[in-house]
Amino acid sequence: MTSTSFTFDAAPADLAPYIARERQRDETNVVALKTRAARNSGVSFGGMQDYSGPPEPRSDAEIEEAARALMAKQLAWAASPRGRYYRACLDLQRAGYGPTAQRAIEAYDRGFSNAANLPCPREINSAMKDLLSVPPNDCAAAHPAAVACLALVAIAFEATPAEAA
Repeated sequence: MTSTSFTFDAAPADLAPYIARERQRDETNVVALKTRAARNSGVSFGGMQDYSGPPEPRSDAEIEEAARALMAKQLAWAASPRGRYYRACLDLQRAGYGPTAQRAIEAYDRGFSNAANLPCPREINSAMKDLLSVPPNDCAAAHPAAVACLALVAIAFEATPAEAA
């Protein structure tokens, strides 16, 4: 099995969707602040903040820095066992095993999607059974199923939050 390493040296074109997302986030925050101010106008209870105008817009450098941080976070997740598992389930779905992939994704959602919690052995077992039901002679689906199984093993045997600390 080959290991994929991600180097983070994103070209500006790669950052375009992330920068657009950060700009949209800024616009949404301004709209939410104006809506909250309109709702609270004329009311002065303890703990309520007065509307002091829209927040200072972030500079292009701050937006790019936030976009790079988001991109790095998403790349790190994609390289993690949970990211590899989820991607393999999507590939399995594209290979024509939709119900099997859906059950594996549902087991993921129920039992081991959160890295901060211990993975649920019952859900890992359920997902493994579903993935092993894919016929090995179907080359288009066998590879994603095998990748998902290997990611499941990595999830099952990763350090607990207490051990990692």
